[in-house]
Amino acid sequence: MSTELIRKVKGGFSSPIEREVLLLEQVVDPKGKRKLVSFADPEARFGRKSKDKRFAGYKAHIVEDESQIITSCETLPGDENEGGAAHFEALLQKEDRKELKGQAVVGDALYDSWSNRVNIEKRGMKHHIPEKRKKKKVNEFIYNESEDQLICPEGYSSIGKTPYENGYLYCFSPTFCRDCERKKKCR
Repeated sequence: MSTELIRKVKGGFSSPIEREVLLLEQVVDPKGKRKLVSFADPEARFGRKSKDKRFAGYKAHIVEDESQIITSCETLPGDENEGGAAHFEALLQKEDRKELKGQAVVGDALYDSWSNRVNIEKRGMKHHIPEKRKKKKVNEFIYNESEDQLICPEGYSSIGKTPYENGYLYCFSPTFCRDCERKKKCR
């Protein structure tokens, strides 16, 4: 019934009413990826703090100095991953434009991605971010920026990479890894 009504009225009104019809369409469409939270605030989205805790609204990630003064802030719809490489880079660029240079970045495991770590190191800062996967020790590998390769603790270079989650998955030759004592730690 609702979708039928929307089809009938869509395109027959002025711009302000058409915007409201589009918002109504987002609410009614069960297949819609982004769920409208409020007609008054159409940018707000449903998000999660944990498996059990949900909220409606926005997420904010901030940069603060050692005195806990906020120097930059990014707000995102509640359903976005603020630890993603693009959002994290935007936040760091705000600091760059202000010519503010920190010594380190502290974040929760949501910010754990190879691209975020490389981005921090590229700016000459240290990172204090817990790893999402405790089994993998990313920090034992060395990134060779000029070759865009990882070098494993045994000294072998990666032979390729593929996009994966919030960064890249680097691949190593099975010839090097087959008999390596550290092989179990890399999985």
